[in-house]
Amino acid sequence: MKDTSFEALKNNIIEDIKKCSNKELKKIYDAIRKVLKEFDKDSFLKNCRDFFNNILKSKQQKCLLFINDIVDSRDKLTAEEKEKLRIAFLDISNIHRTFIENLIALIGAL
Repeated sequence: MKDTSFEALKNNIIEDIKKCSNKELKKIYDAIRKVLKEFDKDSFLKNCRDFFNNILKSKQQKCLLFINDIVDSRDKLTAEEKEKLRIAFLDISNIHRTFIENLIALIGAL
């Protein structure tokens, strides 16, 4: 069974970002941006600094920076928000799945 702890999901998403196709990367990028908007608890000044640091980065690099930004804000979330974040990361981690991962998920569902 797949480990669905927050750390395992975070690591899975990072691996997916490094391996996925451009089409999947766009889906992951859009999903991470949506999660970042919902769960980012950084100050205005930090968000401005992050914006300027991200201007010339590739989509893959931006995704990795967004994940780090989300993780940095995790301590400021309530228990309920942390669970919603974990579920959002679970959804993102399912965007890029290999054939073997799909097969394991299918067998696990039986």
